Amino acid sequence: MGFFYDKNAGIDSLKVDAQAFDYIYKVRRTSDDNLLEFRNLKDDNIYVYRTDYLEKKSAMLKLVGSEEKPTKGVGISIGWCVVDPKIIEKTLPMLNELGVTNIDFIYSQYSQRNFSIRTERLESILISSNQQCGRSDMMSFEIFDSLEKWVKAQNGFMVLDFGGEILPKDIAKHKFLIGPEGGFSEEERVALAKQADNIYALDTKLVLKSETAAVMIAGRYV
Repeated sequence: MGFFYDKNAGIDSLKVDAQAFDYIYKVRRTSDDNLLEFRNLKDDNIYVYRTDYLEKKSAMLKLVGSEEKPTKGVGISIGWCVVDPKIIEKTLPMLNELGVTNIDFIYSQYSQRNFSIRTERLESILISSNQQCGRSDMMSFEIFDSLEKWVKAQNGFMVLDFGGEILPKDIAKHKFLIGPEGGFSEEERVALAKQADNIYALDTKLVLKSETAAVMIAGRYV
């Protein structure tokens, strides 16, 4: 555990609610003289608290210090055509640990429209992931209801798709577009060939799942 999260971290007296109380004092077996590090994920500070007093299902903590300690994402941005939300939720912690800064979720022609992206659920997953890996900022999301609208909003992007030239090992950071299960439609491929800065493929003869491609792209910059 890199730190504990509380949106109010930074105030002089911080109340720990029942859920966090159970984890801190029962699961982690924290003693009341231990120093506890908190982040609010809105700034880059670590806030250090000491237990002031314990109640049956809560605790009051007293701020004893703080330190600016940024551990941010590395500036990777991905356009990810929508796949099953269960797959997204499972993959998100890995992308978070690899430093992805932003994900645009795009409903392309082969994305199933009945899949709904619950951003509040994704934010909860990210908070847990940040606490584990120590990241100090929150990944951001945006949702686009068509690939056409997403393309119009971009200043430049590259596509990861079958048939492109092999992705160089030393390629600079860039926004990458990754297709859904089944890839892009022929109509989308024709349009992307004109709109994208370049179309790349990974150096493998294996067929990769959409989430595997996303992790491999993010892993290039770690």
